[in-house]
Amino acid sequence: MFGIFKKKEIGGFGGKELKKKLYSLRSKRINCVYTDLKELICQQRLDETALLSLAPVNYYALKPQYIEAHYFYSEDYSECYVKFTSYDNDKVTGESEIFAIPAQVLAKAFAKVGIIVTLPVNGQNV
Repeated sequence: MFGIFKKKEIGGFGGKELKKKLYSLRSKRINCVYTDLKELICQQRLDETALLSLAPVNYYALKPQYIEAHYFYSEDYSECYVKFTSYDNDKVTGESEIFAIPAQVLAKAFAKVGIIVTLPVNGQNV
């Protein structure tokens, strides 16, 4: 009877453990030029560097349609994840699951928007 009051799992999150883990990580949202979300998801499943094909949107530009890349990462960049959300006139039109990505790909994606990431080498920062 009280099943109607249960919170639904957010689409794309693999379970409660992953959801809790993501909330404990740092996060960054970057808006990108619109592309077909289904095609992007298929490319990301095949190649973990597919997100580098996205181009960031100019901050001051009008954005009727865009893809939001939500990055989650640990302090030492040992765990990095990305989730894509498609927006049309500020309404969510689609979401992807959470993808694990290497730290080098995260650093390259952040470099596109001017965020320089210094990755640790053998446990020490360079």
